[in-house]
Amino acid sequence: TRDETKASLRRYREASFEVMNVIRGFVPSRVIERASIDEVYIDATEIVNEPSAEHADEAAEFADLRRKLTESKTNILGEEFSEHDIHLARGVLLLSKIRTAVCDQTSFTMSGGVAENKLLAKIASAKHKPNQQTVVPHRYAAALVRSLPFKKVPGYGGKYGGMLAELLQQHAPHIA
Repeated sequence: TRDETKASLRRYREASFEVMNVIRGFVPSRVIERASIDEVYIDATEIVNEPSAEHADEAAEFADLRRKLTESKTNILGEEFSEHDIHLARGVLLLSKIRTAVCDQTSFTMSGGVAENKLLAKIASAKHKPNQQTVVPHRYAAALVRSLPFKKVPGYGGKYGGMLAELLQQHAPHIA
């Protein structure tokens, strides 16, 4: 029968549901975008734009965040964080809390990326696996994109990416 030959996704769906319930404890559902059974994007813009209530100013908060970033064992791509990256630092701490809670409540580990947009966050997440988190500081974002082979850009791998890379090689070799 069909059920005997097709792999059951029931266990994966149940695990995904457990993880999503934990994530929803930290962020509202409206900021979560499910990309697949085991991948989500969280637009934490509103959350990370909120100033800290426990710090007198952003400089004091940034000093505290810098210490916490070291404790979170986050991979930082490129240069160190600057005070201009305070929103990303808040995002890193949010991700760290989510990852810890997911592991504590479900025993599942997860990788994550923090960046100014989904594409960079996905690339960052893929840089350090398994069970790690990576952040792309603002000043490093352009250099990261320039350093990527074309086929490593999400959505441009496989046959489609091969075809595009071949066309670029023929018509615009300086891009390929």
